[in-house]
Parts: sequence; structure tokens; C-alpha cells
Amino acid sequence: MSARSDLIDDPAVQQDLLLARRGQAYFLRGLFHLPDAQLSAVVTADGATKGAVVAAAALRARLLADALDRLTGVESEGTWDEIDTADSFADAVVFAATLPPLALRHLATHSGVHLNVSWRDLPPALWREHVYVAGARLTISETPLWRAQEIWRAAILLGNGRSRDVPAQLRDVVAAET
Repeated sequence: MSARSDLIDDPAVQQDLLLARRGQAYFLRGLFHLPDAQLSAVVTADGATKGAVVAAAALRARLLADALDRLTGVESEGTWDEIDTADSFADAVVFAATLPPLALRHLATHSGVHLNVSWRDLPPALWREHVYVAGARLTISETPLWRAQEIWRAAILLGNGRSRDVPAQLRDVVAAET
């Protein structure tokens, strides 16, 4: 049995996929080293906790994966379309942030895997299509960079990461939003 690889052969998209995948790995390492009690620590000016940061990153990954899956005819397991508005997404984040720590960690892990598989299996012709994720309209080829920026920002907000670990091409964007 051979390893599966991305169907897209655009070097720029492949580089962005690598940034997103490395960001996901970095984020999860920090998350799994974070003590449970720290998930309730406030990390943003608007009062978001580390748990909410994790929940938002996980739910956005799930929303994006489900949008990609719908383009290929794969049925969604949940009712994720219902949280793809700003208010309902915020409510879903607040709810998910209250999950037990292990469940929140599993949500972050599994949503990242789901997104990775959805990208990997997406036919090249579909990378020019558009999707809506949490109110943003994106060309699918833009989604890996969008995800990379988001997941690296979330990793830094968890407090287990260092700004110097953020890839150079993302530092300015991530620093401006943390």
C-alpha cells in the first residue's frame, strides 16, 4: 500500500498546505502540553479564553472541511451549515469551549485531520471554486494560507509558542492579530 498524496500540483498551494500542516502540528503540541486549568485563562482583549481559541480553530477547520467535502459530494456528518454565520459561530465556540479538556483536545485533533484529508483528496479542478467559511468567501486555493495564518495565531495565543517559531512569511500577519 502506498502513501496518499495531495492531488493538487500547484507549488504555491503545496507550500501553503505545508505551512498549514506544520501550524496544525505546532498548535497541537502546545495544546497537549497545556495544563487543563489553563484552558480557562483569558488571552484576548475581548475576554476569549484559551479554550475558546482552541474551539474556534477547531470549528473553523471543521466548517472548511465540510465545505470542501460538499463540493466532492461527500455528505456532512453534522449540521455545520447552521453555524456558518457570525452569531451562530460565536455561540458554537462558547459552547465548545466548555467541553471537558480531553474532548476539546480531541475536537482540535480530529477537525485538523478531517481538513487535511479533505484538502488531500480534492480534485485539482475544484481548487478554483469558492467556499464560505465563518462568513469569509475564499477561493479554495486560498484556504491553506488562511488556515496557516489562523492556526499559527491560535498556537501563539495558547502561550506555549514563541513568535520566532512562526514561519517568516506569516510573522507580520500573525503578530498583527495576536
